[in-house]
Amino acid sequence: MAFWSEDEYISNIRLRIKDTAALNRLLGTEESSEDLIKLCINKALEDFNFTIPTTTYVITNFPRPYFLMDSAVVEILISAGIFYSRNALSYNDGSLSINDFEDKDQRYINWIQIFIQRVEKQKQDWKLNINIKRGSGGVISPYRNLWFIKDL
Repeated sequence: MAFWSEDEYISNIRLRIKDTAALNRLLGTEESSEDLIKLCINKALEDFNFTIPTTTYVITNFPRPYFLMDSAVVEILISAGIFYSRNALSYNDGSLSINDFEDKDQRYINWIQIFIQRVEKQKQDWKLNINIKRGSGGVISPYRNLWFIKDL
């Protein structure tokens, strides 16, 4: 099992979402800042750790780095979707019509839904596995202490 450093997460997330200056021809730079990616990794990590049963993983000991990467991608897509929704501009003046970021927020919503379904299913399965391994919970019966009673 290989753990990733923070820098490895950042570079692998950029590869996953194709966020490089060379591929962002219109921007000429990365769309997601390093600070945003770090924030999204930490948000995804916190979400996982505080989902029952709770865990105490940190970035450098998270056992499934690809899961954390995809969880961080969900947070990045949410952030970008909010940005494009907030900055959408529609203008119409007779025969001139301008739609800046037209439907771009909707495309982000579609990607968010695809990723979040997969991530949430994996998280649910993983947390169930952790719960089973820990032996958490159990069924308590009112008859649990009657084993010592002999024939009445």
